[in-house]
Amino acid sequence: MQQLELLANPSTAPDLRAIYAQLHDTLPWPRPIPPSESVRLKWKARHSRVLGSCRPKSELIKVNRIYQDERLHQELPDLMAHEMAHFIWPNHGPEFKAFLRRAGISSSYMHSRSDPSATLWLVLMGHEPDAYLWQCPACLAVRDTGYRVTASCGRCAPRWDRRYVLKRIRMNEITSPVRLTTLRPVQ
Repeated sequence: MQQLELLANPSTAPDLRAIYAQLHDTLPWPRPIPPSESVRLKWKARHSRVLGSCRPKSELIKVNRIYQDERLHQELPDLMAHEMAHFIWPNHGPEFKAFLRRAGISSSYMHSRSDPSATLWLVLMGHEPDAYLWQCPACLAVRDTGYRVTASCGRCAPRWDRRYVLKRIRMNEITSPVRLTTLRPVQ
């Protein structure tokens, strides 16, 4: 419900230009990138799995509207830095990733195939902070069931194994990028 209000009222959405300008001025760019005044910044009108995109030749960055959800406001600078880096590197090669690492960008925003952050995953899945989330004590993979379970991690053990019994956690307890896993029910 809150997300729909944010999408319906763009005035409550984060200021993409202010974020761009701050990142432009503070990150150690190895080559000049366009100033904030010349870049077109848009919220993507259509929902898709693409979180952001950059078109260097037309100096355009688009950001998925899901980032208007206030739970994701703190992650928006990482996404913007990723897209801004495409003004220098067209792909996600080693130099691109090394720059983002040096700049302190979350590993969730290194590549389009990176594991999403816990918050992003939960927002995408439409969850509230008290959802039934289960985490493996060994590999830290997270599983969402929507209900209470007794199960072990399918990544760590092909069969039921009590060493890998999933523990219920809350959204704010997830510290690493989320890796989805399969469950091995009690046999």
